[in-house]
Amino acid sequence: EFICDCPPGYAGKLCEENINECNSSPCLNKGTCIDGLASYLCTCMKGYTGLHCETEVNECQSSPCLNNGLCEDQVGGFLCKCPPGFLGTRCEKNVDECLSQPCKNGATCKDGASSFRCQCAAGFTGPYCEIDINECQSNPCRNQATCVDELNSYSCKCQPGFSGNRCETDQSSGFNLD
Repeated sequence: EFICDCPPGYAGKLCEENINECNSSPCLNKGTCIDGLASYLCTCMKGYTGLHCETEVNECQSSPCLNNGLCEDQVGGFLCKCPPGFLGTRCEKNVDECLSQPCKNGATCKDGASSFRCQCAAGFTGPYCEIDINECQSNPCRNQATCVDELNSYSCKCQPGFSGNRCETDQSSGFNLD
């Protein structure tokens, strides 16, 4: 009777059996085991790495999110949480806040990074150009005339006996009272 001293990876009375090193399921996280001679190789699922697929890949390590987006690591990928004003899988798209036409009364909207500003047409003010400037507020009309606020201007309704753009002329004397 004899006993064979088998080389690594073989077994059996005559060393005729190739030992399947994958029988012990050495690959983790659903990795695929490929048997070799006295060895094995793990092919890892997406999102894992290492000799036994034991390490989860941190897809956020490369800072894939743009414009101060927050990266959330996931198995086999990542998710970007975008700050206001940005969208896209990597927060790469600047939202055009002017698309909703927030500016009023003929104002021009200027888009910025997560913001906008309105350039008001003459006679308007406010963040959205929503306020008609009251040109009568400074009391431009004279001699108890009534001021009528108009778009970017005013007119004066003079009392009897007065004339001029601001009712500044006394018709009885011809004097300009300004």
